Amino acid sequence: MSTATNPVIAALQERRTYRAFKPEQVDEERIRAIVEAGRYAATAMGIQPQHFTVVQNQDLLGRIVAAVKRVLATLDDERSRQNFANPDYHSFYKAPAVIFLSADPAVKYGEADCANAVQNMAVAAHSLGLAGCYIASMRLAFAGADGPALKKELGVPDNYTMYFAFALGQAAAPPAQPAPRKQPVNWIK
Repeated sequence: MSTATNPVIAALQERRTYRAFKPEQVDEERIRAIVEAGRYAATAMGIQPQHFTVVQNQDLLGRIVAAVKRVLATLDDERSRQNFANPDYHSFYKAPAVIFLSADPAVKYGEADCANAVQNMAVAAHSLGLAGCYIASMRLAFAGADGPALKKELGVPDNYTMYFAFALGQAAAPPAQPAPRKQPVNWIK
């Protein structure tokens, strides 16, 4: 099979980040398949430290967004102030489902392992006709005063760190076409 027709390479190149979702909930079968793809991501030394939490409850997601905004209000940078002041700001872009990833910070590469899982889930979601957005800003909610109570509500162990979230749903509109990739590549033979 040539690389030009390889479906895995095509999925990696076609997947885009979406920041606008339809309100309709995602069916459980596809969410389970996406989480399972994340669970099969490579982990350092095979430790598999990730803790996955699927949230479809909009009230809970709204409370996490409110906690993010409370922390944004305390930060001293222009973008944070703009997000805090924007009444439409939503950490998860109003996605109907969000998958949170956490891990024990004592596991040396737990954060990277969570990142690997989100990337797998992003490609899996694309392959199943869904849209997604890889999110780290939600960490603010869990680093603030609301963090311990929110983690408890999510069923995340107290000592775990919330690393990433993956907002998931049907795309409300197609994303803009990406610019050609310009990252340098050194090739040494």
